[in-house]
Amino acid sequence: MGQFSVQIMRLCGSIFDAKQQWNIKKLKKRRIVLALRQVGEKPRDGAMRSITCILKAEAASEVITAIQKYVAPGSVIHTDDGKAFSALKDLGYSHKTVRHSVEYSTDDGVNNNQAESLFGRLRRGEYGTYHGMRPQYLAHYAAEFAWRDDNRKKTLKTKFTEMLRCVMHSDISLAFRGYSQGHRLSFEYLG
Repeated sequence: MGQFSVQIMRLCGSIFDAKQQWNIKKLKKRRIVLALRQVGEKPRDGAMRSITCILKAEAASEVITAIQKYVAPGSVIHTDDGKAFSALKDLGYSHKTVRHSVEYSTDDGVNNNQAESLFGRLRRGEYGTYHGMRPQYLAHYAAEFAWRDDNRKKTLKTKFTEMLRCVMHSDISLAFRGYSQGHRLSFEYLG
């Protein structure tokens, strides 16, 4: 249990007119990134642990399922006032909201700035470094940026040593085996 900053990131833009053919194709490719970031005890600690989930829709059923999977009941959850989060209080969470159309943070300090900061970095990576993220690899990109942000205060040597240890103790990746020979991932990691 702890305090979490939770936010949804919408990818592939907004859908203006669903009747137009190009918007229907765009809607099918649209993915939602749900960021669950555990906030440190002290105000200046920032996020200490991040979990990202890829969802096909911004529906309460998908959002609540992901939150229940990773966040213990009784935890404090800060979100915006999106409809997908409305059932959290009934499920045993202490749910606090901020209305972004009015303010970024309430007078009580309720905000989801930690999740928003992760999305800012992810978007800069999408536009600046990777020039787009395909749906089947989106979970990998989101996990990479979550790992980078969680380890931001460690030295380069510590990060390299920990990553090398993890790689050496892992099995062969089924997702990336044969990638350089043209064998691309044929499914998405969702949830």
